[in-house]
Amino acid sequence: MKKVEFASIEEALSAPISRFFWVSSAPGATDYGDKESYYGRRICDEHLTFDISNNKVLVNMGLNGTIKFFTTYRQSYPADNNLPGVWWHKDFTRTGPYSYSIQVGDSVFNLDKVRWPLKTSLLGNIFPLTQLKGEQIEVKLILYAPISHDGRQRPPAVFYGIWLKNVSKSSVKGHVVLPQSDINTFISVADRSYSSDAVTFDLAPSQSLWIPTVLASVPGQETMLEVNRFSSLEWLNQTWSYFKAMTGDLEMPQDPFTAEFFERALHQCFGSIAMTCEGDIAGSDWGSYPTTTEIWMKDMYYSYLPFFAHEPDLFRKGILWFLQRSVRYKSRKSYRGQKIEGGISHSLSNTLTPVVMTGLYYSVTGDKQFFRDHPEIATKMKGVLDEVLKSRKGEPYIFPSAWISDGPTRGDYHTGSNLVAWYSFRLAADIVQDVAGDVDLANHYKSIAENIKKDLDRINVALGPLGPQYTEGTDADGSAVLGHDGEESDTTLMPFYGYAKYDDPAYQNHVRIAVTDANPFYRANTKGIEWESVADATFPGYTTGLAGVKTGEEMSGSNGRMTIIRRLTDLDGSIWWWPYMRGDLDGAPIRAFPIGDGRIIGKCGWASGVFVAHFVSQILGLCYDARTNTLIFRPFSPSSDFSWKNFRLGNAFFSVDYRRSEGHIQCGIENQNEASIRAKVELILDRGMKPVVIVVNDEEYEGPVDFGRFFDSLTLNIELVIPRKQKSTINVTY
Repeated sequence: MKKVEFASIEEALSAPISRFFWVSSAPGATDYGDKESYYGRRICDEHLTFDISNNKVLVNMGLNGTIKFFTTYRQSYPADNNLPGVWWHKDFTRTGPYSYSIQVGDSVFNLDKVRWPLKTSLLGNIFPLTQLKGEQIEVKLILYAPISHDGRQRPPAVFYGIWLKNVSKSSVKGHVVLPQSDINTFISVADRSYSSDAVTFDLAPSQSLWIPTVLASVPGQETMLEVNRFSSLEWLNQTWSYFKAMTGDLEMPQDPFTAEFFERALHQCFGSIAMTCEGDIAGSDWGSYPTTTEIWMKDMYYSYLPFFAHEPDLFRKGILWFLQRSVRYKSRKSYRGQKIEGGISHSLSNTLTPVVMTGLYYSVTGDKQFFRDHPEIATKMKGVLDEVLKSRKGEPYIFPSAWISDGPTRGDYHTGSNLVAWYSFRLAADIVQDVAGDVDLANHYKSIAENIKKDLDRINVALGPLGPQYTEGTDADGSAVLGHDGEESDTTLMPFYGYAKYDDPAYQNHVRIAVTDANPFYRANTKGIEWESVADATFPGYTTGLAGVKTGEEMSGSNGRMTIIRRLTDLDGSIWWWPYMRGDLDGAPIRAFPIGDGRIIGKCGWASGVFVAHFVSQILGLCYDARTNTLIFRPFSPSSDFSWKNFRLGNAFFSVDYRRSEGHIQCGIENQNEASIRAKVELILDRGMKPVVIVVNDEEYEGPVDFGRFFDSLTLNIELVIPRKQKSTINVTY
């Protein structure tokens, strides 16, 4: 992968910022990036933060460049919580605020209070950056939590760097007072030593100064030894390289917001995950703000979900964490008068999380050594699947589950929970066959998966307003629950899991009615799906709406599902769990949903993770199968052409591009790996059209061609072998 290599801090700080995610302020005037965002009406809010993390630390920057909170994580531990979706907690230390002050002559400028014009944004759509401009001095404040380009080194620290430039016509003398430390935070300066809490400067016109202040948890001296292995510039280059390897460079010329939002969604998921200073997983938060003691297990799974493909080393750590914690234990407390019994059937999808994660990891890496290094995975996986089989009640191959997360499952036969059961047995079959060589057990698991799907399709498909559709659940007497729970995201991910194709009528009818009055849980006043009697919109419901788009207008038109998400995206690129309270109207969302005792519901890693998984697999149409070394590419992207450069799927790296014009499609795939790959490409033609000429690598294609359907359009299917380090281009005229 190409590494980021800025030659100087000044060059790095001059790189492009987010196009859509920024806020500016000057006396008497404010401005912000995306005018579609309803949050532009709520700029002055303490809960608007720009966040950065390396998992060991999480840092939240306010609009004026002040560090509001600096969080360092410790261990997780079991807790007898009365919430159905929580049975582990974590420890952390959170301190703040921290800010700089500058003294010039007799004047002292506290940067958290000055009235200078400022702009807070995201450098490279990644790093919180605040720019302030006084009469004599221009200031840039940047946050980056250091990560080596390969992800192996993550000091529990953050760079809170300040860059000053003399913008006057005469020399400027003074000193910068560093942020003040407390008993829980160690503050030092990297690259060089300063003997006091202030740095003296004497800047000629146009001269600049860089002070790379580092905040670390105690014992900070040990952390500084790790930090000082590289210069502050090299840490910035390496951290930038790490994140670009995770996101690649996505461009969507006709829909640039969605491209930037995809990157921010990945960062939101990343900032949700907590890691100890020793490098073990400590749990997760709802999102990158605020930190919480409680660990919602389902939230953590969805926040983790994108990294099976985009950061498999981090994902592997999550597998080992969930392996020991996915089954809820019996609680001595009750929830709304209902005793929490725990066990395999408490929340079937949570129980099966480590099985699903293990299978996803193996599918995109083919990493058999991981299972040899951790034989406990196979033992635990088989034990859980055996217990799931024992929980079956009656004749159907459908299993009971009481809860999703903190919401109850609906129906005796809950669709989403049993979809996860189907996926678990299907994935486990591949692992036991490839790794353990147990063909009999693999065939047994495959047979169970087939039986689950057969019975789900027989029992949990009913006639709805648009035709046959999957139910939310079905009772044993055959009564169907035709609504859609806003926090039931596994059915939304049916195509991602490979259970049903994106254009499957029963799937499409299920997700499309979810955001209509035909769904009893839909709320027209928020264009979203309620969560019980608490909130009139829960954000995962908006990703369900996105799963039903068929055209560019339905996706990103004036009332498109992505446009609805866009209007509810905050000015830093984040989304909030519950943007509307009961009775609120569309257009006036809130940031921090109050739940009493001063606590709030925060940003939403769950919905961000579901968005990324769905967007990559179904909108961009990309999937990599490491078992057969095959890239599957069915570009859909109804709102825009796209190019995605230098992205990873598991242990493989690619670049792709997709362009359409009247009567023509061009599709390119660059194989950046050391071995040839097979590419299975499916191109969607305009309705009623058939191909006339197919050209591959500038030569008319004479190989085999298959045809399929995608909604009402013909599709063209071609298989290619792309040699190592080479690109193949397909041009279709019709």
